[in-house]
Amino acid sequence: MAERKRLPLNITLHSESRQRLTELANRRQLNLSQVLEQLIDEAWDTEDHFMLKHAAMHSFVGAALAIATANKVLGKEDTAAVRREAASVARRLFGTAPTKRFDIREGYEADARVEALFNAFERDV
Repeated sequence: MAERKRLPLNITLHSESRQRLTELANRRQLNLSQVLEQLIDEAWDTEDHFMLKHAAMHSFVGAALAIATANKVLGKEDTAAVRREAASVARRLFGTAPTKRFDIREGYEADARVEALFNAFERDV
């Protein structure tokens, strides 16, 4: 994962909250900043956020399986035609895909199969 930029933060806490934070830091063997970052990450990972990530992961896996199966059963030419039609319908239903703001390839080990999946998905948008 890329190094995250650290920014200063000045806050005021009730004495009880400060004591609890210090106790958490001691228990977790972390400094106060690390504990705050963990608490923020834990709070951010809500049920909705989890479900969104979970659905996206399974959608990706399902689509990858469908693409692989279609390529094997239909052949590359017919699969490409189906993909073009599906992409066209998706644009009509959902609008143009958003501009990519992130490099989704960052942070995974080079693997020809994963690279093929990334390439397959990029052709539809």
